[in-house]
Amino acid sequence: KLALNRREDRSPAHTPWGPSQGATIYADGVTFYATAGHGGFHLSPDRNREVPPLLRATDGWYEEDECWAIVAISFPHLFTAFE
Repeated sequence: KLALNRREDRSPAHTPWGPSQGATIYADGVTFYATAGHGGFHLSPDRNREVPPLLRATDGWYEEDECWAIVAISFPHLFTAFE
């Protein structure tokens, strides 16, 4: 995590899964939000445009169970081989 320069953020945010309890900033415009029951990634509009059109979520939200892989495919340099 440290080698990838990820930063923790405690700023409150509203997500599709409820209020965030914390966030990890992977890079500018790529943030993972954790909530009480779920979580996922949010991409800024600029970052979301980099996602292949067939995989792109119009709102920029990608849930943690399956759709996180879209973020990993689109930005592989932000992830380790173990993720």
